[in-house]
Amino acid sequence: SDWSSDVCSSDLSSLSGEIRLLVGKTQVPAQKIGRFSIPDIRFDDGEIRAAIETGKAKIDALRLGKPDRASDDIRGIASGEITLGRSIEDSQISLRTNVKFSDSVLKSLFLLEGLLGPGKQADGSYSFQLSGSLAYPQMQPGGASP
Repeated sequence: SDWSSDVCSSDLSSLSGEIRLLVGKTQVPAQKIGRFSIPDIRFDDGEIRAAIETGKAKIDALRLGKPDRASDDIRGIASGEITLGRSIEDSQISLRTNVKFSDSVLKSLFLLEGLLGPGKQADGSYSFQLSGSLAYPQMQPGGASP
C-alpha cells in the first residue's frame, strides 16, 4: 500500500506516533512562483522531531541549517504544536519560529523584509508566531524565540 495515500485519505486527528527526520545537504533550485523569482536556497542539514498523541503533534525540534553556519541560506528553528484535523488543511498550528536568511536571499527577495520586518531581532533574524489552520496560517511578528 502507498503510505502517502493512506495517510492523506485517513482522518489525521486519530494519529499517534513519533516523527524523526534528518535532512542532509539540501538545495532548493531557483524557481519562479507567480511573478516572484526565488533564488537557490541551500542548507547543510536539518531536523524534525515530533511526538504525536491522538492527533496532537508536539514539535520538539524543527531546524533548518545551523545558527552559526553563515553558508546556509536559511537558518531557522520552530517549536510548538499542531492539532491534526480530519485533513492536513484543517489542522491547527501554534508555532514559535525564528529564521535568518543569507544576504543573497534577502537581496533577491526584497519584499521579504517588508513582510517579516516587524519581527526583526537585533541579530538580524526574524521571530514570529504562526497560528490558525495550515491552509490559512496567521503570522504575528515578534514573540519569544523557540
